[in-house]
Amino acid sequence: MPKAEVRAQKEQTVSDLADKISRSQLVIVTDYRGLTVAEMSALRGRLRQAGAEYQVAKNTLTRFAAQQAGRTGLVEDLAGPSAIAFGFEDASALAKSLQEYLRAARTSPLVVKGGILGDRRVTADEIGRIAELPTREVVLGQTLGNVVAPLTSFLGIINAPLQNLLGIIDARIRQLEEAGSTQEGSGNGE
Repeated sequence: MPKAEVRAQKEQTVSDLADKISRSQLVIVTDYRGLTVAEMSALRGRLRQAGAEYQVAKNTLTRFAAQQAGRTGLVEDLAGPSAIAFGFEDASALAKSLQEYLRAARTSPLVVKGGILGDRRVTADEIGRIAELPTREVVLGQTLGNVVAPLTSFLGIINAPLQNLLGIIDARIRQLEEAGSTQEGSGNGE
């Protein structure tokens, strides 16, 4: 392959990596040495379900990409064989999925080196703590519940007097109807 073509291919790889890094909420660098092809495939599938992508990348190209994306905190973890998980949608979902994989495959040689959350470098321990956070959907559900609950209570408070008034009106209508039917019955008999 000509040098110009190799260079263009490397530049495209750096550009693609920089795009993924900049779009990611959480980027996790792992040492994948010792994973079989089947294990790597299973891990990729699990991470894909969490809205993440997992790929092996050359450290030199990833360094250039991290600098291009303005996320230089990633550079510290780029030593030795590296595979990178890009969490595009939900940082905690990626961290949870990776932690679940590690728990399920207890003898997995996969090692979490570290990563970046937004623009901040995070350690492997911090990634473990991120995994303990609720997912985006759970947080949104809890927030919605916290907004709706007071509104529901407020509507119940406002609605109660109206319900009582309707009950009183219904009772009075029945009372008047009964009185009217009683008078009709006694007036016809004379």
